[in-house]
Amino acid sequence: MCSIHTSQRHFHHTELRLAQSGFTLANLLTSLAIIAIVCSFAIPGFDGLWKKNRLRIQQSELQRVLNYTRSQAINTGSTAIICPSNDDINCSGNWQQPLIIFSDINNNRSRDANEPLLRKAILIQPGRETLAIRTSGSSNLLRYKATGETSGQNGRFFYCLGDTEEYRGQIIFIRTGRSRFAHESELQSGCG
Repeated sequence: MCSIHTSQRHFHHTELRLAQSGFTLANLLTSLAIIAIVCSFAIPGFDGLWKKNRLRIQQSELQRVLNYTRSQAINTGSTAIICPSNDDINCSGNWQQPLIIFSDINNNRSRDANEPLLRKAILIQPGRETLAIRTSGSSNLLRYKATGETSGQNGRFFYCLGDTEEYRGQIIFIRTGRSRFAHESELQSGCG
């Protein structure tokens, strides 16, 4: 009989401990205050990390589009053009618009009805990002000949996230048709 009474007392004592193992309102508010303080320091760092990541992604996508245009010129044996366009036909020169890539079969630097649209790329979010080109040739378009070379154009694309120079990237292209990311020491001003 003594053992039954002892086990009931032990069970009742354990039950009370389980019921009292929660958070109080004061503990909860203290925990939330600590989390808020930590987040106030961490969130600005995450914003910068997000912008740097977005910059790398957009530069890589632009370089993929340039490489695609060059390879299409080589593979089709005709000139391929990349340019901004708002109607998928005419090159506008406004690099904030979607980019089109097409075969320029007759080399007239514009897309005719018989020239296929090879690809359309939307690279930037207007109002938040900018894309511009500085080149030794026409700033309305970039031409790749069937040999993979540009039509004598050297230059660079400027990608900017926002209107400051802090988050910017540039892709340098040369007459041979090759392109590469500009190193930090080579960056030129061109944002804002």
